[in-house]
Amino acid sequence: MQRLRQRPAERLPISTYVGYGAGQIGGQILRDTPALILPIYMTTVLGIEAALAGLVIIIAKVWVVIADPIAGVVSDKTVTRWGRRRPFILGGGLLAAASFMLLFFVPAIESQFSLFIYMTAIYLLMNTGYSMFSVPYLTLASEMSDNPDERTTIVSFRNAALAIGLIVGGALAPKIVAWVTQELGGTPRAGYEWMALIVGGVIVVSTLWVFFGTARAPQSTATGTSVPLREQLQIAWANKPFVTLITANIVQYLSAGIGYAGGFFFFAYSMRLGFDVFNVIPIWIVIISVASIASMPLLVWASTRFGKLPVYKWCLVL
Repeated sequence: MQRLRQRPAERLPISTYVGYGAGQIGGQILRDTPALILPIYMTTVLGIEAALAGLVIIIAKVWVVIADPIAGVVSDKTVTRWGRRRPFILGGGLLAAASFMLLFFVPAIESQFSLFIYMTAIYLLMNTGYSMFSVPYLTLASEMSDNPDERTTIVSFRNAALAIGLIVGGALAPKIVAWVTQELGGTPRAGYEWMALIVGGVIVVSTLWVFFGTARAPQSTATGTSVPLREQLQIAWANKPFVTLITANIVQYLSAGIGYAGGFFFFAYSMRLGFDVFNVIPIWIVIISVASIASMPLLVWASTRFGKLPVYKWCLVL
């Protein structure tokens, strides 16, 4: 496979590690914040029935299963002077950021069905942008270095940024809603709108940071031949270790989504916190995030000492 430029023998500069990792801040917000806040927003502020609100989420998540492989195939074939991954990272991130804001700036719609259509369309658009961003973004890490240990370092910066994104999207976002509503006397709708503007702005900054921060990183060019999507799926299905790994990833992804949304409703209704849940959820998220950040050096050391697969299995069990 040809390269845009020859890989340097030395390690990449810290600025490139940081630039790559910064992209995960926006990516984590796009993954976690709607899962955490959107269900309770749709049912309490918009007044959408719980079954319809759940259907909005399900339709968008099913679409991601289709959109992710498409994003991978298209970016594989793309040839630009910015590489084949970075244009999609930029375009997808900005599209997702704009759609994220529109989720919380809903027109005055009275009909349940019309609200359902609007939220489904915007959430589908956001997840399309997220697929355009996340698939090339995750692939870029493996193309930035041929050194497996350096790849671990690159991913460790992404994981540290993941925790930061979780704090912004999981702790700061509900806190903004509570602050606008309780301290400034605004309506809950206004609280969500301010949250969308601020958090959406963070997604934009994160997207621009990773695009410009990885400009000097080695990247692979598109190959002259490509395998059709159907054949790629057949190849992937025949690779049993890959199927096992992706299945574990899907289970973790679903568990996280259920945990976030379920936790919000549990604190609000089962523990009868009411609107005070917007002050409790940030504490919950911060505890999770601090534990994640603190564990990064230990996990990097353990993966180098014992191997990535054994450490991954230990973490799954834990």
